[in-house]
Amino acid sequence: MRATITVMALSITLAILGCVENDVTFFVEHVKVQPEAPQCSTSAGDDFSSSGLIDLAVASSFSNFYYVTNAAMLREDYDNIRAETDGIMVEGMEVYVESTTGGLVGGTEYFDFAHYIPPESSEILAAISIPQSVMDDLAGEAGCQRIDAYNDPDEIAALALQNPRMWPPSWESDTGTVYSVVRFLGHTQGGRDVETEEFSFMVKTCCNCLIDWSPCVDLCGTFCESGEEVDVCSIGVANSAGTVIDCRQLGYARTSVWQSVDSSGNTITMTCDDCAEPSS
Repeated sequence: MRATITVMALSITLAILGCVENDVTFFVEHVKVQPEAPQCSTSAGDDFSSSGLIDLAVASSFSNFYYVTNAAMLREDYDNIRAETDGIMVEGMEVYVESTTGGLVGGTEYFDFAHYIPPESSEILAAISIPQSVMDDLAGEAGCQRIDAYNDPDEIAALALQNPRMWPPSWESDTGTVYSVVRFLGHTQGGRDVETEEFSFMVKTCCNCLIDWSPCVDLCGTFCESGEEVDVCSIGVANSAGTVIDCRQLGYARTSVWQSVDSSGNTITMTCDDCAEPSS
């Protein structure tokens, strides 16, 4: 009698467990490698990446292509409609950045989505891994001067005139590692709220490591030369092809007059015409 009761209890327990929804049917599998120009796109067959590299001096934000899976099996029970584990409508994502010591950099940010993932399938979702506000915080903590702080040609000229050692800002440094943590949220076709588990992605950071500052040693080069064009999908984000860019491609060629100093130490007004080599 006791054996019968034990077997029945075990059977009931297994039946109950079998009815529990699988919490890991909606998850992030991996992050795709950073795409290369000019396509700047990725596909399901592309390799995955274990980490990323960004230059805090120039990267405005950091985005990745996440491979997200809906592993729920399609159910076709017409007598008892069960659609709650079928297709998933992804409605948004949350992201925060964590230091290697476990502390948060900035706060958690939410971004809207509108993407459908059919049952038993995976989709590539392009999403922000590090928002611009957090990028600014990371640069500030690392003491890395953001390039947008130099977006005024007059300020650049004044900086070069007052303290030539500050221009160009060519010092390069490794500024550490952080973790981007994302979670996608949505609902099933049956109206049940679902979310992925948090997915952590390692991001290495640096300052000025993806910029070639050598052509900008003087303001003639900075303001008057277009520089060598390098196709990149995201400035300040490294990929397998290498993404070091010419400093003259950062948008400084927007002025025609600035103050400089001649060989006698006198302040003079310069234009790009003054930079031209004299004809022989």
